[in-house]
Amino acid sequence: MIGYMDNLTGVADAYNGTNENYAIYDNVQVVDLGNNPPVPTVSIAATKTDASKPGAGSSTYGIFTLSLKDPAGNPITSSQPVPVVLAISGTASNGLDYTSIPTTFTIPANVTSTDIIIIPTSRIANPSDTVFIKLAGSTNYAYDLRTSTFASLTITDPRGVPAADVVAFKSVAYEGYHSGLFNVTMAAPSSSDLTIKYTVSGNATSGVQYVSLPGTVLIPANTTNAYISVNTITNSLIETNRTVIVTLTNGTGYRLGTSTNATVTIRSDDLTPAASVLFSDSLDTDTSANWNIIKTESTDLVTWAYDYSVDGIPRAPGSTNNTTLGVKLQPDYSAGIPAGITLTPKGGNYTGDYRLRFDVWVNYDGDINVDQTTGLTLGLPGGGANSTENLITGVGTTGNHAQGTTNNPSDGIWFRANSDGSSTVADDFAAFRGNTELSGVYAGGSQSVFSSYFSEFGQEPAPAVQVNAYPEQVNLTYQGCIAFAWHDVTVTKQGTNVTWAIDGLPFATVGFTNGSLSTNVFIGYNDPVTGSDVAAVAFCLIDNVRIESLTVASTNRPIVTSVQSSGTNILVNFTGDVSDTPASFKLQSAAVVTTGYADDGAAVITQLAPGSFRATIGRNGAMRFYRVRR
Repeated sequence: MIGYMDNLTGVADAYNGTNENYAIYDNVQVVDLGNNPPVPTVSIAATKTDASKPGAGSSTYGIFTLSLKDPAGNPITSSQPVPVVLAISGTASNGLDYTSIPTTFTIPANVTSTDIIIIPTSRIANPSDTVFIKLAGSTNYAYDLRTSTFASLTITDPRGVPAADVVAFKSVAYEGYHSGLFNVTMAAPSSSDLTIKYTVSGNATSGVQYVSLPGTVLIPANTTNAYISVNTITNSLIETNRTVIVTLTNGTGYRLGTSTNATVTIRSDDLTPAASVLFSDSLDTDTSANWNIIKTESTDLVTWAYDYSVDGIPRAPGSTNNTTLGVKLQPDYSAGIPAGITLTPKGGNYTGDYRLRFDVWVNYDGDINVDQTTGLTLGLPGGGANSTENLITGVGTTGNHAQGTTNNPSDGIWFRANSDGSSTVADDFAAFRGNTELSGVYAGGSQSVFSSYFSEFGQEPAPAVQVNAYPEQVNLTYQGCIAFAWHDVTVTKQGTNVTWAIDGLPFATVGFTNGSLSTNVFIGYNDPVTGSDVAAVAFCLIDNVRIESLTVASTNRPIVTSVQSSGTNILVNFTGDVSDTPASFKLQSAAVVTTGYADDGAAVITQLAPGSFRATIGRNGAMRFYRVRR
């Protein structure tokens, strides 16, 4: 007997009839303490909890395990089957969301445990459902209940859980200049903030080549994507490309989609060390006296020490100080003919191997017209009706005339990149020798519009201050477009080749013959079409110009190893440094051994092996003496 009584006047009324005086009984059992052996204790646990319904990929099952134990908690068996009564509940429906299980489940004789398998069905339900099982008491006292009498598991439905994917939105980061971007996307928005987990691998070193990543990214409620930025760390190491790989991992509220990993490549900005600096201009002050400024139109604008921060443009990465000053170029087409501005260093006389390097920012006006479908301003993609302008740069010019305009002859080897990535021209990037546009010189095989080779550029917004002032500056630039970002431009003359690169990506290599180039360099900007619709946002910025010699003067004298006669020629064999080229030397000859030596222009010098050379010269007189000079 179990009971409860009130031996005084009832007290409930004293507390306004709230009936808060009571007792509760639960888990009642009567145990025979005689000679009969004790009945086993039954417990339950969820031993496999990753159940999922069929959807994207294979379904998985869940497991509850029923176990028999003695009063001390040790596993035991029973000589007779033990029928266990189950109370089944949860948001998942027995027999609908998973294969039906009975409410009495028997543990077979002579085993310590048995499994209840939860097999999800393909019925479309919620993103996740729960299965609860509570052990009920035995009506004939076949088992006892003490601890672990309740367990649960969750069935997920892939069709109800949005899939998370990752792609490299900006697949290349360039040290010091621009970051790489991973884009994590959801197939559908979540009603609450969603934290996506990921791991990081690759051969780039966290904290050395890039800022460490946290391993999670938050996708805000009611949105479908978030970016992971790979921010580079500037160092002085000359390195090969490094990779950062992001791999999505399992988490709560999402499932993994079909694209679970992506790679960003980090390219170093550190080049072969220069032997010496031939010319340098930070352009922080008015240094116009150091430059030849050549305009095709008197109305072309060149603004020295221009503070470009007023246009919302950040400091150029190549700057060694905190200023935002450079030279601003604005060609003016108003006279009705192509306009252009060319800058060349005064007295520039650059020979041997050298490199021109500078920072550039290109700005153009977008399209003010409205998309008839969306009703939105078209903006930057493709630019306005007259937005195309060209960055030009090259070497081997005389430096006394405009370059890159149809009404002016050009000389040297030079290159062009247009401002807006416009599909209205045949190519976005082009190489020239004089006035001739070249083919077969491009590192990516093509200079055509939207080439995948230079797809790492573009998809950039205009600075917010420009967007606020000019509605046509909305949206992102075309992929492959160089505008609205700082870029590191190099033109390298080495041996008999000139190579052009932007942010370390080679664009073209053009060969030349010795003596065919002049000795100055140039940087310019031109407008090949009718002037831009909004002149205030059509310009080019140049900053941090350097010309560096790559020729290392040797202190070693060439050593003549043999002189021999071969038919009508004389062969002079000699050694030099392994870094030397035939152009490093001249053969001299004289009629007498002590005096009168002069360079022999008829001599042909060839390289036999690294550090080993031969000068070949025709016979000249009855007797001739030879020597080699560096």
